[in-house]
Amino acid sequence: MEASRSSRERRRFQRITLQGAVKLYARDGSWPADLIDLSLRGVLVSHPAGCDQAPGTRFRMDLRIFENLPVSMGVSLVRADPTQLAFTWDRIDLDSF
Repeated sequence: MEASRSSRERRRFQRITLQGAVKLYARDGSWPADLIDLSLRGVLVSHPAGCDQAPGTRFRMDLRIFENLPVSMGVSLVRADPTQLAFTWDRIDLDSF
């Protein structure tokens, strides 16, 4: 029974639930979204209306966890469902810290 649970669980990093505002930028537009959670490898956000990008699309994401802590990063869309978008980090602008 443990093996089947392990095979279903593909996450390698613990996710941290945080509240924050996100702005997504792609070639054909920009969208506000809400942060759902993040990990050392990626981020999960709400699926903004009108953002119909395919997995593999690269975005710039501006993330604001706290008022005085904006972070800008390059991300790639891994999964999209009607309510959420899942991204992996491509690069993080360390100067934004």
